[in-house]
Amino acid sequence: MDFSGDTYQKVNREWLANCRIILGREIGGLSEYSKWLSSLSDRFFTRKSSLSGKEVVFGNDAYCPGAKIISFDEVDFTRRFEPLSINDTKDIDSLLSAVHERAFYCGNIIIGNSRFIESGSGVTDSFYVYRSTKISGSKNVAYSQYLRLCENMFGVNEAGSSKFCIRGAAHYFNQRSLELWAGATAPTATIPMAWMTARTACSASTWWESRMQSATASSQKTNTWR
Repeated sequence: MDFSGDTYQKVNREWLANCRIILGREIGGLSEYSKWLSSLSDRFFTRKSSLSGKEVVFGNDAYCPGAKIISFDEVDFTRRFEPLSINDTKDIDSLLSAVHERAFYCGNIIIGNSRFIESGSGVTDSFYVYRSTKISGSKNVAYSQYLRLCENMFGVNEAGSSKFCIRGAAHYFNQRSLELWAGATAPTATIPMAWMTARTACSASTWWESRMQSATASSQKTNTWR
């Protein structure tokens, strides 16, 4: 996989900054933790465009293997088709046969004021999004899905109005967290209770080292990150 693109380079710098903020130090590049960070999201799915052969990203893999694929930027919204005849609409089989040549599944959907999106789909009004889907009004995001109004999010599944988070799910109005699950704080709060508890128990970097040693041991036994 190519890690030389502008989007990855920018997001990787933000990842390193996140680690300094949350863990007290850098722990390595973003790509080194791709499996762990992406394990909470739906399976990342790519197919080749039926028109150009370019890579097309989807939010999940629930598509027929033989279906035709198109990238959103390849859609010709001005193209007009001949109207269907009465015989074409007499039953489902006839209708499917009539529209088969003009029907595609569409991925790489990036709309609104969005820039620097790499391997993403379902992205709206967002900047610097890497290998993520269903992102709205956010920036500096990697290996995540279902985010709205978020910033500097890595490996998060479903969050809103949150910043500086590493791996977690279902949290809102949250800032500076590591492996937070189903958490929410008041919009004026800065540190969620789960993070305060973890920090009271031990320093962030020590906690991280313990967590990764445990994950590594589990990976060696089961050959999986989960």
